[in-house]
Amino acid sequence: MFRITVLSILLFFSCTAKESDLMVVDIPNPSHLNSGEANLVENGSELILSWIAESDSLDILYSSRLVNNSFEKAIEIARDSNWFINWADFPGLAAFGDKLHLLGYWLQMRDSGTYDYDIHFSLSDDNGKSWSQSKVLHNDGVSAEHGFVSTAAVDNGIMLIWLDGRDMVKADSHDEGHSHGSGFMTLRSAVVTSEGEIIDRQQIDNRVCECCQTDIVNTECGPIAVYRNRSNHEVRDIYYARYYNDAWTDPKPLHVDNWQINGCPVNGPRIASYENIVVATWFTQSESEAKVQFKISTDCGKSFTDPQLVGKGEKIMGRIDVQLLEDHIFISHMQNDSMDAEIVISDYSIDGRLNTRQTIARNGLSRKSGFPRMAVWNENLFVSFRDLNTDRIKTLKVL
Repeated sequence: MFRITVLSILLFFSCTAKESDLMVVDIPNPSHLNSGEANLVENGSELILSWIAESDSLDILYSSRLVNNSFEKAIEIARDSNWFINWADFPGLAAFGDKLHLLGYWLQMRDSGTYDYDIHFSLSDDNGKSWSQSKVLHNDGVSAEHGFVSTAAVDNGIMLIWLDGRDMVKADSHDEGHSHGSGFMTLRSAVVTSEGEIIDRQQIDNRVCECCQTDIVNTECGPIAVYRNRSNHEVRDIYYARYYNDAWTDPKPLHVDNWQINGCPVNGPRIASYENIVVATWFTQSESEAKVQFKISTDCGKSFTDPQLVGKGEKIMGRIDVQLLEDHIFISHMQNDSMDAEIVISDYSIDGRLNTRQTIARNGLSRKSGFPRMAVWNENLFVSFRDLNTDRIKTLKVL
């Protein structure tokens, strides 16, 4: 729980971190060889890890609950031989309702095209012991790209947002499936109830970047979503929209970076909240300089502070995440250390002052290492990622 006595946000930023004081503990988990696309979710009483294991021709989505500082035996959620597996667009879990309700989601191929896949989801009402028959989240029936899912628990279920390619027309060329086609990628939302009913389908934005992660959190004022937009002039900055009075507000830029790039940079934004506090972080390479920045809001995202710099320079890879714990903001990013990649965590006070910055792990530089994901549970910070040294999931507790 937050212990905040001052809610005014200072615009001062210190680039000098204190001496490292984060302790990192390796937490065992039951992931198999050839496992990746790790994710973490907390349901109030437990922390749950999810990941995909590739076995021969099968892809299997697993979960495992943290008990007594180690993860229990893996539980299978779903399996098939025709999933879309991608280093940046990966499955996950969401907890909602009475906290025993879980929603698992994954991407399943629909057609022969490289990007023709659907979002499938399954529900559990017994904390993951058993799972329902899967359903397709979207209702367009179009063979196109649907992915980059994010979730947030709301009063009537779980809200999901995703990139939806139903308006994209296939390219009339001999590209052997390497093109997304023409037309525009959209950002859409829906709510899945505990009974599995899909309600409140809405479009958030009619033109967005085709393959950057999305994110969404709930606040005491309602959900807020962040994503990478795409302008008519190929400016791909981070935008946000708030869900208010049963509808999405008009999207606004989180910050005007003016990053013009004729292609998708893959690096999407991340957002965290507690009550009316919102922290959003993002990667940009405007003016040919890679940066990770963040902004803070104390009014549910109605307004934000000026951007504050986490890191910049040619070493910055992005692949970010953010979590709030007590009066701390934790932001993770990856950076190139010549021979390998560093996973770096920066600890900020709630007023934006840097407390400490520390490399908590090293990994390979390839895409296969994926995107580290963090979660807060039981007053500790947890990190999960695919460790290329063992080809299994690594889970760490940061104290």
